[in-house]
Amino acid sequence: MPKSQERLMDIDGIVEYIANSTLCFGAGKKLPVVDSNVKRILGRVFSLDSEKKIKEKARSLLPEEGYVNYNYALLDFGALVCRSQNPKCKKCPLCDLCEN
Repeated sequence: MPKSQERLMDIDGIVEYIANSTLCFGAGKKLPVVDSNVKRILGRVFSLDSEKKIKEKARSLLPEEGYVNYNYALLDFGALVCRSQNPKCKKCPLCDLCEN
């Protein structure tokens, strides 16, 4: 398996999200995993309106340690609480920061 994002993305069908997920969760590399759930969270909380800004923010927030669990937590939080339809704002600890 390729060990770099660039080499993985050279494979047809592999986009940045899949490459970073593979390398973070499968190889323990410190990379942000940004899917639609994470884009939604960061966009709402930080009032970001472009994918580039969201990816930059995701990279800047990635902790030095525990980044695998951090990425899993963001993915789950977006899927379960900060949902695109019917978000559970009353259960959200970030609701005071959110534009939603």
